[in-house]
Amino acid sequence: MGVASATILVQSYHALGMTPASFPMTSSVVQTLEAPVRGAKLIGSIGAIYLDFWWNFRKRHNPDLDPGEFSRNMDQVHSRGASRLLELLLDLGGIFVKFGQKLSLMVGLIPHQYCTTLAVLQDKVPSLPFNKVEEIFVHQFGNPISFYFSEFDSSPIASASVGQVHRARLKDGREVAVKIQYPKVGYFIHGDILSARILSRIAGAIDDQFRAQEDQFDEWARTTKLELDFIHEAANQERCRKNFETSGMKWVHVPYIVPEVSSRLVLTMEFINGIKITDITGIDSLGVSRSKIAKMIYEAFSVQIFDHGFVHADPHPGNLMIRKHAGNIQMVLLDHGLYSDIPKQFARDLAGIVENIVLNRKSEVKRLCDRNGIKQHEIFASLLMLQSYDAVGGENPFLDIQDDEVFNELMDPSDQDFQEIGKAMQEMSRSIPYSVALVLRNMFMLRGVSQQLGVPINRFVVMARMASKFSASSPDFEESHLTHRVHRSFRAIRFEFVFLAISSSNCFTDSQTGRNPQSDLLLWNFRCS
Repeated sequence: MGVASATILVQSYHALGMTPASFPMTSSVVQTLEAPVRGAKLIGSIGAIYLDFWWNFRKRHNPDLDPGEFSRNMDQVHSRGASRLLELLLDLGGIFVKFGQKLSLMVGLIPHQYCTTLAVLQDKVPSLPFNKVEEIFVHQFGNPISFYFSEFDSSPIASASVGQVHRARLKDGREVAVKIQYPKVGYFIHGDILSARILSRIAGAIDDQFRAQEDQFDEWARTTKLELDFIHEAANQERCRKNFETSGMKWVHVPYIVPEVSSRLVLTMEFINGIKITDITGIDSLGVSRSKIAKMIYEAFSVQIFDHGFVHADPHPGNLMIRKHAGNIQMVLLDHGLYSDIPKQFARDLAGIVENIVLNRKSEVKRLCDRNGIKQHEIFASLLMLQSYDAVGGENPFLDIQDDEVFNELMDPSDQDFQEIGKAMQEMSRSIPYSVALVLRNMFMLRGVSQQLGVPINRFVVMARMASKFSASSPDFEESHLTHRVHRSFRAIRFEFVFLAISSSNCFTDSQTGRNPQSDLLLWNFRCS
């Protein structure tokens, strides 16, 4: 299979103009030839996972098969699939490790075996030997490491998807973190993106619901390449830091960049001695409640969405830290390679959508979604809430899945409700721009982070409060109009009463143990008419 698949991939590369010269940074013929082999591994392994699932899942209608036995069998299928996927992602590295990091946070949306198995990708991946790090430094700056640093730890303190981080000290005494990009990532980025495009088209040919929009795929490819440019990441980081400084949010800290020792493959920044967001023991030792930390996270990212219009799109646990600085608790935001730019008018409309969800103004939610070309507004609203929805008007809500038996039942492709929900989801996802898709992904990832903290958090209430604040500070009419000032004040008071009611019922809650049963009644009081 490997040789045949590699041959097909080579032919595909040539058909799309991907000749050896199309792969920048490739230093040898071997590296160029490895690209189609990587593509073959990707398609072959994903195909094996899919076939294993399909072969066993089709047995669900066998009358002689005990339901408990079927459930145990599917647990084994998911475990095999997760192990195969982890092995594949570690082998391919780079953007595929980043993909695995995203999957590991999809708690309740995919079988738990995948979340558990892929969690090791958050900050533990194979690292480069130190001699390779030294070679990269000489290549990038023309001088050895000792020219810039008085101290430089040879062992990395963290290994991530596209690079590893070393602790060091500049000649002026400042302690810094130095991020080094893996050369292999740049070698194969074009071929890996092409392989992902081919895999996407194969999946779309099998089932149209898996077909990706070409413009969204192109935007994903563009941003993925930008993530490998540390100069671009440094610019994002400085912009983010200044945004929070301007907002007066001193409890959010973004490390400063050292531009003199930064390049496209090396990024030097302030070293932060903090605690990983999911280190429960470490966080508890700070004497601050985890609920407060979860609220801090949602407030920070809500401000990015509704005020800054510049949203960190990769908030996995490895990129979030907590520290005590000058007696105060700070959230530290790392890894600024991927951001979503939100146009000001859309940010205002998005704030209005959230605001009107809380106030149960269904027609206004639809109007704002229609104005931005978003179809299936009820599904879009539900994804913002990250809670159950009744997208096609059926009796049963789409559950916030916590149980594998429920997951297997809902994932039945022969089920009419599943097919209708899938079509509606597809229509909605194809109508939103990629920047909005990144915001939704941001929310899914933050949900996973808050669940790992293991405390309930009224995340939608936090988000809605920030949306209301932004909406009130960005009026559509002149501030001098007394009528509108009074109207906004009344709306703010009304919001507080609604928030109080929601908080007292503990709705829109994330926790390790599951969803709040009261949330269904309140959420789909918003059922679309």
